[in-house]
Amino acid sequence: MSKNMCIEPLSLCLFACNCSSFLKQHTNDEAIFQSFRDLNDLVEEMLETKDWYASVETELKEMHDRYSQLSLTFGEVEGERQKLMMTLKNVRASKKPMLLNRSSSATLGEH
Repeated sequence: MSKNMCIEPLSLCLFACNCSSFLKQHTNDEAIFQSFRDLNDLVEEMLETKDWYASVETELKEMHDRYSQLSLTFGEVEGERQKLMMTLKNVRASKKPMLLNRSSSATLGEH
């Protein structure tokens, strides 16, 4: 019986060591799987962010194109406005001597 007593604590120790190793391995496997899940989540989030950035970049390019078109249109309209202002100024300037002649004729006729 003393022989069994010596073996029993040794086998219990080996069993305990194997259990501990199994639990560590199981915990390590779980940690590894969790790390892979976390990495997959990060990759998915990065892909979503990349898609969002691409969408925002496309929208920004469209806005820039629209701004450029509006800027060109504004330039054309502003050019037309300036032409009209010059035409109006010239018309007013050419009518001024006629108005002065009429008013001076009217004052001469009265005297």
